Amino acid sequence: MTDPITWQALATVAGASLAAAITVQFVRVFWTSITAKAARMLSATVGLATVVTVTVASGPVDPQTVGLAVIVGLQAGLAASKLYEIGTEGLNHTTRPR
Repeated sequence: MTDPITWQALATVAGASLAAAITVQFVRVFWTSITAKAARMLSATVGLATVVTVTVASGPVDPQTVGLAVIVGLQAGLAASKLYEIGTEGLNHTTRPR
């Protein structure tokens, strides 16, 4: 039987988004007063930490690889955050301050 989540899968945008979404939802259970901005920051941080950690742990890296991992991690975390907002609020096309 193969593992459902491998290190290589976590290094992708989809894997890091999954890790960020699960972590933020777990935090929301215990910290119910978390604001949307704090959840977005937490999601970006978890996505960033996931991709950078997996990239560095996978073998020798150079600065360009770490830079790309930072970009991919932030993208994954923010994608997970926005996916949650769309799931809870729906597609809201009105312009209102947050």
